[in-house]
Amino acid sequence: MERVAAVSTASAVAHVLREEILSRQDGDLYLGQEDELLARFGVSRPSLRQAVRLLQAEGILTVRRGHHGGLYGQRPDAAGVAHVASVFLRTRRASLADISATYTLITTECARLAALNPDGVERRRLLTFVEQSAGGNQRDHARARVQWGILLAELARSPTLQLFEDVLGSLSRYPTSRPLLLDPDSIALACEQWRQVAEAVRDGDADVAVALSREHGDARVRYIRDLPEDLLGW
Repeated sequence: MERVAAVSTASAVAHVLREEILSRQDGDLYLGQEDELLARFGVSRPSLRQAVRLLQAEGILTVRRGHHGGLYGQRPDAAGVAHVASVFLRTRRASLADISATYTLITTECARLAALNPDGVERRRLLTFVEQSAGGNQRDHARARVQWGILLAELARSPTLQLFEDVLGSLSRYPTSRPLLLDPDSIALACEQWRQVAEAVRDGDADVAVALSREHGDARVRYIRDLPEDLLGW
């Protein structure tokens, strides 16, 4: 039986389970039934349930009912991080222009690392994506925006950048209910900008990829800063 100190019992149990969950790189991790964990840790039911709530709030534990029920560890979802970040930035009154400017820094670094990716087949994926995404409607382009950022971060091969791209990308795309940059001219311009960056990445030219990504991002920030305030509400 694993014993934990009486002080901060729930936190101690949560720490042990958290480390077990995060040490696993594959799929769901079965942690056991509630009674099994009570016996394992030798703690009270309220303390165990408090530990469970802590880990559920972190998005790394879920409770399943039924025949195969029990407590399961799971990989945290970046969407949960984005939600918390959204709440934080709203309390700090962060502007869409500020978020977009920071997002430009992230995508520029992603473009640099993507161009330095030694796998030429992977680098080609970005241009293939652009070619397949051209000519869509507003809904198609909105989805393509999401996929562009995700793919660029994947090619960068940096889990940290992938997380920040997911968080800042979702915030810069969806803080307002009114669609921005989705008129036909803006869609055509965005596709052309993507193509330019994708060609630089395909060619392994990090300097050009960085310059283009920064130029396009800065132009978008200037556009947003010139918009009326009533279009930029959260």
